[in-house]
Amino acid sequence: MIIRYLVKNVLSFKNETVLDMVAQNYKKHKNHIHKFKNIDILKFATMYGANAAGKSNIVHSLMMLKKIITEGTKSKFDLLPSKPFKLDQESEKEPSRFEIDLFINKKRYVYGIEILKRKYIVKEWLYIKVGRGGKIFERTYSTKQDKNTISLFTKEGRIKKLTEELYSKEIRNNQPFVHMAYQEKKITEINEFYEWFNDKLQFVLPKYMPNHLIMELATNKKFEELSEKLIKLSGIGIKHIQVKKIDIDKLFSIDEQDHKMKILSNLTKKYPKVISDSEGRLYSIYLNLENEPEAAYINIVHKTETGDDKFLQFFEESRGTQRFLELLPAIIGTILDEYVYVIDEIESSLHPSLLKELLRVFLNYDYNDNVSQFIFTSHAPYLLDLKLFRQDEIWFAERNEFGESIIYSLSDFKPRFDLDIEKGYLHGKFGAIPYIDRTIRTWR
Repeated sequence: MIIRYLVKNVLSFKNETVLDMVAQNYKKHKNHIHKFKNIDILKFATMYGANAAGKSNIVHSLMMLKKIITEGTKSKFDLLPSKPFKLDQESEKEPSRFEIDLFINKKRYVYGIEILKRKYIVKEWLYIKVGRGGKIFERTYSTKQDKNTISLFTKEGRIKKLTEELYSKEIRNNQPFVHMAYQEKKITEINEFYEWFNDKLQFVLPKYMPNHLIMELATNKKFEELSEKLIKLSGIGIKHIQVKKIDIDKLFSIDEQDHKMKILSNLTKKYPKVISDSEGRLYSIYLNLENEPEAAYINIVHKTETGDDKFLQFFEESRGTQRFLELLPAIIGTILDEYVYVIDEIESSLHPSLLKELLRVFLNYDYNDNVSQFIFTSHAPYLLDLKLFRQDEIWFAERNEFGESIIYSLSDFKPRFDLDIEKGYLHGKFGAIPYIDRTIRTWR
């Protein structure tokens, strides 16, 4: 779970910006929090704002951080995916900063990285806060000496000064040490943190291929059962989703064997590959429960007037139905497993009543102390309802005249529990709405 996320000089966030998931002292919706020692962590956050206010940039900055950690760089010429604030000349000369505070398997990790000109990692650190734990590593870079210095946790007989000096000389200026430590040096103290980013942090964007849907339906019986229940409750007209296995070799011609081998070599348990044929049918290539590559596609079954079954493909469904199916892995995944799903524009193409019910499923399900989180951006004011969410779960993004974004919580306004938040938001009480020049009405 994310406890706190900070960015500075990233995208539209010129100054230090913090998304704080620590719960405040509200009495309502106690089931929306997870207790970790003396910290109550929110399971949910939603963010509102005008177009170009910066709410989607919170999502994109988290995607950048995941890419930095899990993909690293392949050569000294690669640029890191950290984009500094561009509307200020001084900001482009300053480092971009990411910092995240996480709760993973009853341990607390704090990771940070500062990147200059997308080429130089000037600072990087990872700490663990559990028992007598502390530093896992620190890394600094001197621009004057063009020198990296890495300092590792001290454990007798484990890693000595000679190893630190070797790593310091070996690492590239643009290479995240967290990636090098996991992928190349096999430092086991990194594993839990790295694998959380790689496996548990997931994103759903407005234009999103249903990468996990087919794989989960084919390999996860509990997922299949819950998806069938949600489909029936949704009233979207789907009778059933049929999964059909197919020989992987049938998906590739003789000329495409290199492409097939590349896909198979990059498969992991959490990352299937979705491809389509000339007719638009989607196929998922994934690792099954025996860790063997497998392929499948789905038929979406509808009932005709005569009572017969009619098969449709994903692309033949309405955009609203597609969006519903895209969200199933997020809704069910956070119920069955300990995922953090970050979703941009969750309301896209969905009916308000259906979306509200989907969110109620997540918020009210008996998790058995599951530590999942659900973070999304939205323009849908009908979700601003204190019967649905807590005050500290609702956030706003706003951009000033210089193009700088800030975010702030509804709880900063200390609203009454019975306040009509939707009405207040639309009337500008909390900011984060577009300013529209009234002269536009007379434009010809």
